[in-house]
Amino acid sequence: MKAIVVFLICVFMAVNTYSQDRRAENEFARNFYLERSAKQSRTGLILLGTGTAFLVVGAAGFDSSWEHGSASQTDVFGFIILAGVVADLTSIPVLISAGVNKRRAMKITVSLNNLNGQYPQSIRGCISSIAYHPGLTLIIRL
Repeated sequence: MKAIVVFLICVFMAVNTYSQDRRAENEFARNFYLERSAKQSRTGLILLGTGTAFLVVGAAGFDSSWEHGSASQTDVFGFIILAGVVADLTSIPVLISAGVNKRRAMKITVSLNNLNGQYPQSIRGCISSIAYHPGLTLIIRL
């Protein structure tokens, strides 16, 4: 019986000793999603600005070439307008994806860890002599 208890104690100590640190993984995932969100946001804004600029330039050129220019010039400005509309519509899912990744990074993180036993002198005698106590950490990133 004593051998079984000692074996179980060793197994539980080994599991705790060789377990992975979840805090590092959470921080890596958070940074990964924040960087991805920043890149996608920048890409979406560039697409939106470029598409809007193409749309304005194409509309201005199309209007002037409609009355005084040739048909081929009007067609070119029509294609510029089309490119602007396509770029504007393409920016929408990119910006939505950037928002989703930002919300993933800011998600609530719950982790189990050991808390150091830093207690006042008056209650140290009541608490066991183990230096670390299990704790639950709840992090809400805003």
